[in-house]
Amino acid sequence: MANVPSKILILMLMSYAGAYNDDFSFQQCNLKNNLERDAAFPSMSNIKTINLKVTHHVTHQIITRIFAIFLRKIMKYENELFIQQYNLPSEWERSENWTEKIVEYSNINTLHMDEQSITLALNLEVWRTADHQVMFPESIIEGNSLSEEDIARYGLYIPTKLINRQSKEKFHFDMFSPESSSYDLNIVNQFSAEAKINGFLERVVKDDITSKQYEVIKGIYKPKHCYSQSEKCALVLTSYYTDTNFFLRHIEKFRLKMIVYFVGDLLKETIQNLSKLILVEKLSKKFLVLHWTPSEIIDGSIEFDEIIMPKCEDYKNENTSCKFEANSMAIFFNKVLADSNLLEIVQNVKFKSLKTIIKDYYEPRYNQKLKNIYRIKAIESDIFKITEYEKEIEEEYNKIACSWLKNNTYVYIGDQKWFNFVEAIKVELGAIIPPQNTSEEYNGISAALEIASREFNDFDFFPNYKFEITQYKTECRSDKVLNKFIHYFAKRKSLIGVLGPSCTSAIEPIAAISKHYGLSVITYSAEGIVFDRENFPYFYRTIGSNQQYEDVFAKLFAHYKWKRIAAITEDGQKYTEYISRMDSSNNSFKLTNRKFTHKKTNESQLQPDFFKKLLKELKSSNHHIIIADFQDDELMKLLMCTASKLKMTAQNGYVWFLPVFMSIRMNETEVMNNNQSCTAGELKEVLKNHFALSYANFGNDDTILPSNRTVSDWKNEYMRTRNINTISPADYAPFVYDAVWVYAKTLMQLIKEDSSDSIPSRSKPKYWYINNLESDDTLKRMVQIFETIDFHGVSGRIQFNNVGSRYTNVYILQWLNNDFKFVGTYTPEIFNKTIINGNLKLKGVIFETEIDDGSETCMLEFLADALNTDCHTINSILIAISCVTIILACSGLSFLFWKHKYAKKLEKSAQIFKDYGRVVNGIELSKWEIPRENIIINRRIGEGQFGTVYGGEALIKNESNWMPVAIKTLKVGNSPEQRLDFLAESEIMKRFDHKNIVKLLAVCLTQNGPLLACMEFMLYGDLKTYLLSRRHLVNDKVNEESNDISPKRLTLMALDVARGLSYLASLSFVHRDIALRNCLINAQRIVKIGDFGMCRSTCENDYYRFTRKGMLPIRWMAPESVDGGVFSHATDVWSFGVFLYEVITLGGFPFQGLTNNQVFELVKSGESIKIPQESKPPCKALMSSCFSLDPKKRPGASTIVEFISNYPRMLSPCMSDIPKPNLDEQVNLIDADINEDFEFDQLIENRERSHTPAITIDFLRPSASSSALQNNTRSQEFEYLDMKLPKRMNGGIYNYSPDLTATLPNGGGNYNPVEPLLINPRSTEISKSTLSLLNKYVPMCGFNKNKNRSSPDECATSAL
Repeated sequence: MANVPSKILILMLMSYAGAYNDDFSFQQCNLKNNLERDAAFPSMSNIKTINLKVTHHVTHQIITRIFAIFLRKIMKYENELFIQQYNLPSEWERSENWTEKIVEYSNINTLHMDEQSITLALNLEVWRTADHQVMFPESIIEGNSLSEEDIARYGLYIPTKLINRQSKEKFHFDMFSPESSSYDLNIVNQFSAEAKINGFLERVVKDDITSKQYEVIKGIYKPKHCYSQSEKCALVLTSYYTDTNFFLRHIEKFRLKMIVYFVGDLLKETIQNLSKLILVEKLSKKFLVLHWTPSEIIDGSIEFDEIIMPKCEDYKNENTSCKFEANSMAIFFNKVLADSNLLEIVQNVKFKSLKTIIKDYYEPRYNQKLKNIYRIKAIESDIFKITEYEKEIEEEYNKIACSWLKNNTYVYIGDQKWFNFVEAIKVELGAIIPPQNTSEEYNGISAALEIASREFNDFDFFPNYKFEITQYKTECRSDKVLNKFIHYFAKRKSLIGVLGPSCTSAIEPIAAISKHYGLSVITYSAEGIVFDRENFPYFYRTIGSNQQYEDVFAKLFAHYKWKRIAAITEDGQKYTEYISRMDSSNNSFKLTNRKFTHKKTNESQLQPDFFKKLLKELKSSNHHIIIADFQDDELMKLLMCTASKLKMTAQNGYVWFLPVFMSIRMNETEVMNNNQSCTAGELKEVLKNHFALSYANFGNDDTILPSNRTVSDWKNEYMRTRNINTISPADYAPFVYDAVWVYAKTLMQLIKEDSSDSIPSRSKPKYWYINNLESDDTLKRMVQIFETIDFHGVSGRIQFNNVGSRYTNVYILQWLNNDFKFVGTYTPEIFNKTIINGNLKLKGVIFETEIDDGSETCMLEFLADALNTDCHTINSILIAISCVTIILACSGLSFLFWKHKYAKKLEKSAQIFKDYGRVVNGIELSKWEIPRENIIINRRIGEGQFGTVYGGEALIKNESNWMPVAIKTLKVGNSPEQRLDFLAESEIMKRFDHKNIVKLLAVCLTQNGPLLACMEFMLYGDLKTYLLSRRHLVNDKVNEESNDISPKRLTLMALDVARGLSYLASLSFVHRDIALRNCLINAQRIVKIGDFGMCRSTCENDYYRFTRKGMLPIRWMAPESVDGGVFSHATDVWSFGVFLYEVITLGGFPFQGLTNNQVFELVKSGESIKIPQESKPPCKALMSSCFSLDPKKRPGASTIVEFISNYPRMLSPCMSDIPKPNLDEQVNLIDADINEDFEFDQLIENRERSHTPAITIDFLRPSASSSALQNNTRSQEFEYLDMKLPKRMNGGIYNYSPDLTATLPNGGGNYNPVEPLLINPRSTEISKSTLSLLNKYVPMCGFNKNKNRSSPDECATSAL
């Protein structure tokens, strides 16, 4: 141990506080990497570990972290770096040998401890005094002074706001000591606490601080001489016991009348709140604060007066140091550091002022976040959560340190600084902005640029580059703006582009010459200029064009039915060209645009009489809706003043539209001009309730910006930067900020491409773009990037349209209570960067009186309103109508003719209806009818020649909730016959009510619209597709209950169909088309029979004879149906047998491999489908009985139900005897029949030989039925679609929409119903395989009543 020559006292006594804190998150601090170390400086890679000693003092924490980030981010130190915190030992004062104790516990001695473990250790803030000799190891070295200006000392302070300045009070330490002649009891009383203060302090005191040495109990030190209630003692607030317990010795020695409260981290907030309490309650009290300087308490936002403290001579015999006089702060380090490359930097480290760091960096973070963390931590009892809060506090210290480093490079970079660095490549953005206080809408531009600059400094957006924004403030004059533009052009080599200028008159020449100068320009204003890419290829703007106002006004006037509009504009102004276009457009309103010459050209028009004359003309012509849009403030004030005098205000039924910024400028302004005068009150009155249009300058508050903050955060920072409470709707600052980010993102992309080995699609070296910013190639690449820019900025989505502008929302504002209120929003609908429409929403608009637009009235005004025109136009229309009356009279005969023809057609339809065996008057569907508004049509499921089926929802009678339905429609323009067929099928379905029959829920019969039938929605679609899609499960060994094709599940399906068939038979109905494709399966996997287009009643004869030409499913028909056209319950049983074959073969095709002609001959001869050998005996028995040639020997449907019920697992998959094609392969099998024309003559000859009476087999055109179209699977496409016939037959093909979403009525948004399990979104283009599907239905042609044989062509034609 050696004796250090200087007198040193270490005031920051510390003991080891715990484990090391390993490398805190200052990695998130993105400093500019362009601050690179000089290559001549030796590497720091040989230093393995750096240990930075720190106390909990704020200044100590911040400067230590500044140095740590400096090492890590700038000096590129990559090895271990620790910040090791020590706390003062709680009982060190007990040591009699104080000097020895100092050495034992000092943070200086810990440097010696680290030297023994070969760790480089450093302490940046050590207080030293001259009143004691302290012995330190030789391995500890004292460095330079830490600060140039700061001196360190403890003291007692009083909040300045509590002191009466008029009395010029001065307070001395001795005033609180009864042993001093200066003792003043009145002073002590002023600083004593009363009940309200004590109650307040009980909530904030650190009750976990306790010391037996000085009898500190629950955070309060109360000396014995203050125990008596009669003894008044001054209130002293301080932070922690470990920092200020030395003062308790002074209280006891001098018997100071003081009580000390320890409040920890809440000291700053406690001082503020207690001061407020004393002032609000008028308590006439003061209190003392025991703390040190420099610190966040004394040198922060609170002002203090200092108590005059005793001199050091008073402490000569005390075992404590003199802490109340000036002490210096020094850097200490161990010998390991002295022998390292870091020594050169440490010897140069110096801060100008720690107080500045507190005021400029700590205070903002304290108010922003630290205050809340301190508050939560103070009331937390969970030690783990307290640790988390301490980590949050450390993170805030890191951010403060990072911010200081970004803003104070001059402190540590360059000659005689911490270290010399090489500057990085600079890229500049030149901004041309108006001078401050030009007008309210421009005043925030500098603040927006400042925020953007801070963000670029806070985050490493541009590695190895320095992005700077230079501002040039100038008036909005073309000559001055051009002068600055040329100045920027001279710096072209480092300039990425120009931002601005602000007004239309100045921007147009800049935009034009930018093409020739090869310099990009992005403006944040100049909404009035209209430009094209050919003449302005490098010009963009982040605000929209006021061309959008045309559509906004059009929709607004249409909403209020205003047709007579006047406009007052300044001639020659680009900004108001949109009004001229409105005047010439074909709108529903008539606009009168009154232009006046610019005041510099014709001074006479500045006189009040000019506006008086103009407004009188508008008033006499009954114009009540007036748009006044020009830029001159004085002229606008004069105009509105004149309007006030002429009683053309909102109270008088007038509606004014003014520029949004003009309203703000004119508020509370007086106009005095010649003999015309207006007071501020008169101007307020005329401005009342007027409207303005403004582009939406803010997006959604929760939108994330490129800087990773929200729009709401940006607004708050913007208001703090400008020191304002609200943001004007006319503020251009958001558009400025977004324009900067367009350049920033472009620069990022250029840097990204530059960092690769070569620029994409070019043979350029690295860093070519940035090193050649002035080149045409770089400019062209920038333009390409501009065109692809798409991000969310402060003002909304930033995406340039085809002419370099933006489409943004437009606000409709109304001036209410001397401020603008949002009363509407116009949202453009954009497709392919072009507006195709727009939506206007209004809310909260106020009119003081009923508004009349002044349009002339006439007897036919109702007709004018209906046609959206005026009376003059209606009169012209009437004259035109009179001229064509003769033509209409001549057309009358034609009308009568077609009316007669239509009546004949109705008679024919009635006759056809009678032929069907139906009675027109017997169709009673009214009790099933629901109104059209109770039906929501969503996605299209399928479409036929005469109808479409949709998925949707319906509100059925006697039901409280909407339910999913399948909606069958008949298209508008159908024939009466088709409408009767549609109603007949609905009439049949309404009679059925069975769980295995698809239920008709409701119908909608409208006079002019389509007919709608609502049926229950079957989730899994048709049974054929359901089974085909599950063929792969045949060999899966899974639980029977979960296997969709288990014997039990297949048998249940057959049982469901049999029950439905039995129910139909009980009602004397034959279905005539029982097949898998016509059976649907719902969400509970219950199978139901659907498609009743072929269903007929057999009440009279127990059979139904088919008497129409048409197509029938030959492969499912019984022999008597094929041979004689007879259908009965027995023929349905035969079809059920074929259905069982389909079930056990999982959707197998009956008579697979045979043509329709071959099937016809087989069935006619009595042959049935081959029963699979591997099927179970009960299944074989049932199918054999169903295929009995004698219809009487076939079992009834009820018998089948009973039989299947006795064998619950009788059906099992039988796939070995048949091929196992998928859907595509099945269509290919059908394609084999495409070239085989059906022989109609065979059928006709067969009819001639038949013993049955001569009949005509009719044609049932397959309707767009529920079973065929509820599911868009492949099987339905070829099973039940009206196909186009080859050569002789023509027809349609069903289509479906691949769009799975639909739009609800009344703007309800998108709706996506529950989708069927299987969807086959195949193209509906007519293909070879599609045409072949028709062969599954045999065209049945026979004899008519005269027994004249029909030709095949006639047969085909009738079928269509």
